[in-house]
Amino acid sequence: MKAFFRLGLTVVLVLAVSSACGTTTDSSDTAAPTGQPTRAGTPSAVSARPQTITAACPLLPVEEVVRVLGGAEGSGLEATEGPKETGPSGTRLRCTYGRGDRQALVLGVAEQEGEARAGVDAAVTQSGATGTDVPGLGDAAATYTVGGFGYLVTAVSWEKGHRLVFLGAPAVVPKTKLAELAASVVKRI
Repeated sequence: MKAFFRLGLTVVLVLAVSSACGTTTDSSDTAAPTGQPTRAGTPSAVSARPQTITAACPLLPVEEVVRVLGGAEGSGLEATEGPKETGPSGTRLRCTYGRGDRQALVLGVAEQEGEARAGVDAAVTQSGATGTDVPGLGDAAATYTVGGFGYLVTAVSWEKGHRLVFLGAPAVVPKTKLAELAASVVKRI
């Protein structure tokens, strides 16, 4: 049952990210992002963001996930980088946070062309759920629930379009905690 739960969360998140872009897999490049984190939404932030993000896990340290979601230091939570996926619309990266066959959180990051609001709206629409806007997070953000899992998707503009951040966790995790984690990632992209 635990393995099914983990697989279900990963599949739903990957489908959400994949629906926003194309689908191929390349696991050859998993270095940390380059550049300096800045405040999103300012003109200087767009030009100061990393030009290339090559891994999702460095964008959200395990220690931060434990602090926000709750848990003892040394809880054994691990971050596992998924394979990089590329398609016609850009690159998607995924990091899974868990311990053994238990999964606490999945982070997905995608790069797309177009407006940030359109990227968030497309992700929510593709999920089949009704989204709720989250003001003040990135350039656009929304939460939704599908099959016992809560999701938050946010987007920030960058010079080539926008970068989407997806967070998914069991629905018992408050969406305010997902928003706190997403805000941290937004500062780094």
